[in-house]
Amino acid sequence: MPRRKPATRPPMSERELGANLEDACKKLGWRYYHTFSSQHSVAGFPDYVLVRDERLIFGELKREGKDLTDAQGEWLADLFLCGDVECYIWRPSDWDSGAILKVLEEP
Repeated sequence: MPRRKPATRPPMSERELGANLEDACKKLGWRYYHTFSSQHSVAGFPDYVLVRDERLIFGELKREGKDLTDAQGEWLADLFLCGDVECYIWRPSDWDSGAILKVLEEP
């Protein structure tokens, strides 16, 4: 009898990554903002703004292998220069490895 190939999970989409991030924010006490539709927003502004206590995080979500646009890179660079601001580029592999949760669980 022929063996079946094990079912492989399709790669996590940016939308699924965002849903996972939002669920984690709710569980860990983060307030978050995500623009529903970026059509009328300034190009390149990060996907998520997260706030908890004295921490402020800007997060850009990207699919694996997808690079930042110039506008996204400029926004993140300018925000990073502000000082006590954390800026991240998060991909599905960062969720799978636990790296995103590690950041969110920090005090």
